Amino acid sequence: MGIDAEQLVSHLGLGIKLGATAKDLAEYPDQHPMVQECISKAARSIL
Repeated sequence: MGIDAEQLVSHLGLGIKLGATAKDLAEYPDQHPMVQECISKAARSIL
């Protein structure tokens, strides 16, 4: 629920389907400015 939720779900869903790791998500070149950037930023914060 929320603004741009569909973008986050599709981004994470693809990562899950492909078996992406946190490292993969951290290295993914997101488009800017997009809400999906928060996924790679979060992944970088745990590495």
